[in-house]
Amino acid sequence: MFYLITWLTDCALFLFVFSGTRLLAETNASMTTQGIAGAVFFLASGISNFCSGLLADSFGRRATALWGMGCFLISLASVAVFQPTGVEYILAYILVGLAVGQVYPPLMAWMWSEKSDRAVDLSYVYFCIAFNCGILSGQLSGGWLFSSIGPRSPVLLANGLIFAAWIILWTIRTAPKKTVSIPDSENLSVCLDFLAPVFTRLTWLANFSGMFSMGTLWFLLPELVVSLEIPSNTHGQVLAAGRSLVVATYVMMYVFPIWNYQYRYFVLTQAFGLAGLIGITRAHSPVGLFLSISALSIMQGFNYYSSLYYSRKSAAAESKATAYGLNEGFLALGAAGGSLFGGLSGTAWGSRTPFHIATFTMLLVAVIQCAYFCMRIRPALNRGISPESTDELCGD
Repeated sequence: MFYLITWLTDCALFLFVFSGTRLLAETNASMTTQGIAGAVFFLASGISNFCSGLLADSFGRRATALWGMGCFLISLASVAVFQPTGVEYILAYILVGLAVGQVYPPLMAWMWSEKSDRAVDLSYVYFCIAFNCGILSGQLSGGWLFSSIGPRSPVLLANGLIFAAWIILWTIRTAPKKTVSIPDSENLSVCLDFLAPVFTRLTWLANFSGMFSMGTLWFLLPELVVSLEIPSNTHGQVLAAGRSLVVATYVMMYVFPIWNYQYRYFVLTQAFGLAGLIGITRAHSPVGLFLSISALSIMQGFNYYSSLYYSRKSAAAESKATAYGLNEGFLALGAAGGSLFGGLSGTAWGSRTPFHIATFTMLLVAVIQCAYFCMRIRPALNRGISPESTDELCGD
């Protein structure tokens, strides 16, 4: 049931996002307006994710998840009823961002409690497939509904989906506050989990730069797509096709966990991301956009799955929701930065400029990651001790 809730939530969210961004682009809103809309949405979501994680660990995961889903429903209903424009549209983005940020940290900690490590790894795959199917179906149906029925129809459908998700969530009764510790017998005899805290920080950096790019893509690509005269249904299909590679990346990471505690995979996947961004700055057709978005999707798939893995490994049993909230918060802050700086630069210098800025940001963060790895992780790996402590976290 958790995976169904995940699918419904992300499908509804991206129905809202697709409808909102496409409507702004087609009504000739400036890229500054589009960038601000995306920035306030993700900034609100980032703050809300962190607060939601703290609340879930303090007061219970079921109650916090139900509260968040209810807020999401109310926020989407307000958008559907009032059809906001101008400043009111920006306020609607803030409201939806605050609401959706309340949902996932408690839900993630709840669904992954009382499971062994390998079972949680497999659950990550199911969860990631569920939310990407939600994104994919939201983009596909959003493009069709927008062009065939009207710009308001995607948000109306989103309301129905979230109402169904809230009902399903309410029927789930068991919600342990803390994750149950797994016996030592289930752990590998040799592990590198003492490196989890510093690898978690690497994923925060990777998620920030990756979502800086994806925030630019989600909120500012519509301006480029409209200028290239690509219809809305093709626009949705191109975005949805890229999600299939994200899902494939998750599955490959589960089946072949050779990437665990291997910095070189961060380098490889960010190279894919850079190639994708450069491709977008030069693309003039749906095929070119698809190839570029596919490369970005591989990077984003690796970043997110690995961040879930390292966040779980580094967090204590009683603070899992807070760890997931922090992780989601860095994702949202990166997207906010990409939307804001991309929108401002796009207005001043053209619709492809934001993707040049995203490329520079990714290169800068990659340099910071490399320095962090050389100064903190490589010495710790050579010594076999945690950079945070002289005590190993894998046990005696």
